[in-house]
Amino acid sequence: MFGGVPVVNRQAYETDVPPVGLLWKRWLTWFAPAHKRLMKKVPSRPDRYGKLADQSRIRRKYLIDTVFYVAFVTIFLVVQLANRDNTHSYMMGQQIQEKLVFQNLKVQLPLVPPDAAYVEKTFADAELVEDWWSFLFGIFYQNAFQPQWYNGKNFTDSNKLRGGWPLYELKIVGAIRFRQVRVKRLNCALAPKLKGFVHFCYPPYSSGMETREDFVLENPRSGPDANESSTWTLEWQSESMLQGGFHWGRVTTYPGSGYVIDLPSDNETLALETFTNMWDSLYIDDQTRVVFIDMMFYNANTDLHSWVRLTSEFPAVGGVLTTYDIRTHHVHRYQDAADFTILTLELIFVMMLLYYMVVEVVEIVREGRGYLADAWNWLDWLNYLCFVAAIIFRIRN
Repeated sequence: MFGGVPVVNRQAYETDVPPVGLLWKRWLTWFAPAHKRLMKKVPSRPDRYGKLADQSRIRRKYLIDTVFYVAFVTIFLVVQLANRDNTHSYMMGQQIQEKLVFQNLKVQLPLVPPDAAYVEKTFADAELVEDWWSFLFGIFYQNAFQPQWYNGKNFTDSNKLRGGWPLYELKIVGAIRFRQVRVKRLNCALAPKLKGFVHFCYPPYSSGMETREDFVLENPRSGPDANESSTWTLEWQSESMLQGGFHWGRVTTYPGSGYVIDLPSDNETLALETFTNMWDSLYIDDQTRVVFIDMMFYNANTDLHSWVRLTSEFPAVGGVLTTYDIRTHHVHRYQDAADFTILTLELIFVMMLLYYMVVEVVEIVREGRGYLADAWNWLDWLNYLCFVAAIIFRIRN
């Protein structure tokens, strides 16, 4: 101290590296040559506030941030790809697809002359209402309720005696659900010359045109007497009651509501009787716009579940449009030590994501409107929203 003015150590001013930091720098330089270039000495000089601009410390911060973000992305990839048996998942989906969607089978429909009852198409090829019924009585019934081996012998395994083994190694879990969405019957708004030619019209599906009236089916075969007929009533159920969601079809988007028939997968006789009653009572009519067939398959050998939806749309112009959706997942997670390791990584990933988002919020508070002027900040938020969407998708599945 001379005359009240502090004496600056010129050597410390030029290096500006404490002894511990110097040892750390030498260690990194020895084991990581790439770090030597990042830590290359840049002469420090005072800025306009009189503070030293430590370039090495800034580079070190960038390096730490880069390593932290690489670890963040790596954990994300590990979490997303872990516990996914892609080979078996693909093979399981392909087997279901070949068995139910693309198998060609000739069947005879009930109450139809034999010479006109044969339809030889797959579910994916269906174009007419008759094709849909051919699929239901043929490919679907014979595969979903298969009680025998390929050589005609009955199942002897106690697990398979109850039926519902369409591919020998796959079991249908729970019920098979048929859900139909219907539209209202309206008086036709026709030109004066056409009045009286057509009395009722059935519009394309829209949320305002969906009917909620009871679906009454005339069932001539259900009575004890062949000449006696009875009714079969289906009540409309909402999305919340069915715990469903919307479906994006080829014609339009359909809700998760409708008229439901739940069919046990282990009762072959009841299934055939139900299908016959559906045929006799005109289950598919002018008001029908879409029919969903939902089921869940399980393979105990690989612990995989496949959710299958067969969609048949009946447009207002006639005909049928078919689509299918097969999704295979591991439903039972966190069963062993490896699964709990993945759970730990998932929690670490969520904490790191929250940290990044909190940092961005702090920057918004500090910079105000200037934060929005930087396009990189918008890109950061888009990136974080994608991660949040991946987390939500993982939880839902």
